[in-house]
Amino acid sequence: MSDQSALSSAAGVAAGHAKLAQGAASEAIGNATGSEAWQQSGADTKAAATQEIKQAAQSGPDAKAQGGVTGTAAELADKACPQTGDGVGSK
Repeated sequence: MSDQSALSSAAGVAAGHAKLAQGAASEAIGNATGSEAWQQSGADTKAAATQEIKQAAQSGPDAKAQGGVTGTAAELADKACPQTGDGVGSK
């Protein structure tokens, strides 16, 4: 795949993680204040972000990353993200 495709995929994954953080913050505000609307909005945002991350990671290049880390972009994203894989904070 081209460098442009790799950049597009990486940008999509990054945007998805930003949206995931936004959803987590909204949900935390809802939990702290007892607002079910904020809790639901945060959960919905996180669910949408998770799908965006997966789609962006799957559309990226299927190449080996530098530094000896191997796997598809989707596999790497699943390992790194607590919402989509077994990454930090998933347990």
